[in-house]
Amino acid sequence: MCLFGGMTKDESGSHSVPSLLARMIHGSPVLIIFFWLGLAVLVNTVVPQLEKVGRTHMVSMVPAAAPSIQAMSRIGQVFGEFDTDTAVMIVIEGDHPLGDDAHRYYAELVRRLSQDKHVEHVQDLWGDPLTAAGSQSLDGKAAYVQAQLVGNQGENLANQSVAAVRRIVATTAPPSGVRAYVAGGAAVTADGVDVGDRGIAKITAITGAVILVMLLFIYRSVATMILIVGQRSCTACASPTPSTGPGIWISVHISATSDRDSRMATASAASSASSGVYPASSTMSTARMRSIISSSTMRTTAGMHEGSSIAIRELAGIGDRLG
Repeated sequence: MCLFGGMTKDESGSHSVPSLLARMIHGSPVLIIFFWLGLAVLVNTVVPQLEKVGRTHMVSMVPAAAPSIQAMSRIGQVFGEFDTDTAVMIVIEGDHPLGDDAHRYYAELVRRLSQDKHVEHVQDLWGDPLTAAGSQSLDGKAAYVQAQLVGNQGENLANQSVAAVRRIVATTAPPSGVRAYVAGGAAVTADGVDVGDRGIAKITAITGAVILVMLLFIYRSVATMILIVGQRSCTACASPTPSTGPGIWISVHISATSDRDSRMATASAASSASSGVYPASSTMSTARMRSIISSSTMRTTAGMHEGSSIAIRELAGIGDRLG
């Protein structure tokens, strides 16, 4: 007995019978549907999502062997300030030249940044009168402060550090007419990761919606659509040749084709043998055998199509009952 084939012959060889797997699929279609639905729910709830795994195991996007990165690391080590390549700029901008209230706001930002565990070093240039002019715009309406963060640029830890800086800026109330922005290479990299994740989720949702609409348009019934999809997914394993059609029908078709080829080979051998014994009657015998084989093939094909029609009507009836 064949376990995974589509059709097998019984002991007498008179006709073919379905394999064990085909009979199991035919006997319990509802259980198979619920099995695949349960497996899909289990995989999506127990196994971590791809986006979360990718975000957790992100690596640095900047090569550590690059001369510029090595020079930056050397500067941080010599001055004892930082040992990473992640830096952000906090820009303070006002509608009018920045005054004492803006300086107090800036000092509060520097204080909170210096106390946060995600920040390694803060270059407080605007708070020192000797260096304030170098970090302030010519019109006096903007100033900036640079902060070195924990984690190398592109890593998950660096993105968390950028999020911590943005949280500090968002929770520190600025004076009237003053705004603060987080900029820099590390902030741009973190934004790219967030935009990419949201884009993947949107593309996945749109693709699923398009597939659902196409299936509903073809089958015109939710129950029938689920039944047909489950039947095609399961019977594909029973088919020896991958195909878009049901696996059992393909197996029947291949078996019929093999029987026809076998009959053709037998007829050809018989024709060759008869040609040597009765040369005058060989042409008539060959023509008659071809006619017999052609009519037998037509009956086999008609039987397959009739069987496919019956199977489709049965599946439609089951879908109507489920609906």
